Amino acid sequence: MTKNFYLHILNRTDKTSIMDTSKNDILSIHVNTPGRLQQKIQSENYCNQTCLEIKGELNDEDVVYLGKWLKIHESISKMDFQATSGLLTIDHNAFGQCRCLKEIILPNGIRSIGDRAFEQCTSLESIKLPDTVESVGDRAFAGCEKLASINIPGQTSYIGVGTFYGCYMLRKVEVDKNNDRYDFFGDILFDKLDKTLLKYIPSKQVEGEFTTPQGVVHIGNYAFDGCNGLQCVNVNDGCTDLGERSFTKCLELKKIKLPSSFNHLSYNAFDGCEAFETIEVSEDNKTYTSVDGVLYSKDHLNLELCPKAKKSPFFFDERTIRINEGAFAGCQNIHSIFLPQHLASIQSKAFDGCSSLTFVSIPSETKEIGSFAFANCSSLKNIWIYSSVPPKCGVSPFAAVKTSDCILKVPIDSEIDYRKEYGWNGFKIINESLNLTLCSNFSQLRALTLAFKKAKLRIFG
Repeated sequence: MTKNFYLHILNRTDKTSIMDTSKNDILSIHVNTPGRLQQKIQSENYCNQTCLEIKGELNDEDVVYLGKWLKIHESISKMDFQATSGLLTIDHNAFGQCRCLKEIILPNGIRSIGDRAFEQCTSLESIKLPDTVESVGDRAFAGCEKLASINIPGQTSYIGVGTFYGCYMLRKVEVDKNNDRYDFFGDILFDKLDKTLLKYIPSKQVEGEFTTPQGVVHIGNYAFDGCNGLQCVNVNDGCTDLGERSFTKCLELKKIKLPSSFNHLSYNAFDGCEAFETIEVSEDNKTYTSVDGVLYSKDHLNLELCPKAKKSPFFFDERTIRINEGAFAGCQNIHSIFLPQHLASIQSKAFDGCSSLTFVSIPSETKEIGSFAFANCSSLKNIWIYSSVPPKCGVSPFAAVKTSDCILKVPIDSEIDYRKEYGWNGFKIINESLNLTLCSNFSQLRALTLAFKKAKLRIFG
């Protein structure tokens, strides 16, 4: 095959419909001996056919080669290898990023679909899992954004984490009635064994409220990702936790209501929820409470999560001593932060991605600033810190902050210590301030100063 012919294949952009395939559209391969697919396929006269049909015996080596071949030969939109034998597994990432495949017909006898096996097959519309499939790996179909329907066979006893993450067109899931572990009802794929809501799959574009069904104990990772019409979620009584990125990219989500049973929230559960304003918590909840829509621990000591749509001015519950991991991550409408007087710890990524944040006031009682705590706060211009002893910092607490321009104000006689301390030594402009010294020694003076500044913020924003 000539170099020009390969270039012609790679540059080809037209995609032929797979609904009807004539014999001229089919590249048919017969493999007599496992491991010989590469030689067989290279000996065939490939002329931009749209359907690849494989018969005979295959092994894992053949599948690895097949995935690589399909990434190059972009005219193939349908792959049919149901008439093959010998395969028990579609290995991890076997067909990942085969972006032109629209339809795949798998052989019977397959027992497992590996991790990321079909990840980012962005054109994939149709695939039927054989009755023999027992497990579907992590992120096996993640990013298959055109996948409209899928079946869960009766023997399937494991569906991995994020299997359907990014499957935004998925509207139909058929679970075999003989499956002992999984069920599909009320628009949710449900793990009966772990009592986990694995995936919310609306039969139509969602609007308004959704209440998770009774019996759900856990809401899984990526469970509601990309449900753009969702505005309010009422979590059922009995549910205890939200998994990682469980509501990621729910662009219209504004409110979530948590029951008395709820006791654990992943900090990144609402990544990409730019309209998210309010977290409500049942008064009977013994773990959490809500103040102005912000989630705190029941004793108000820990600030757990601030919804991303919160705006300046922002005021803390003054009892707060700890800001948890990622609590303000991605809050892009907050410009100034006056941290509460008794705050001892700022955890990792607490303010990561607060791109509009220009000013931070850190009290004298703060002893710890976690890794990447203020990373990607690209607008940060002023930091006032009231402690003469530099707080200990984790890894790159000010990553992507313009430390050459940002002004760090510290108490009198502490500049040298800050210039030597990791995390602070990257700041070029460190100014000592008598005002910070006085306020750190006289808490009432600091309280009066901050009260005046907060009053100005309330009036002028």
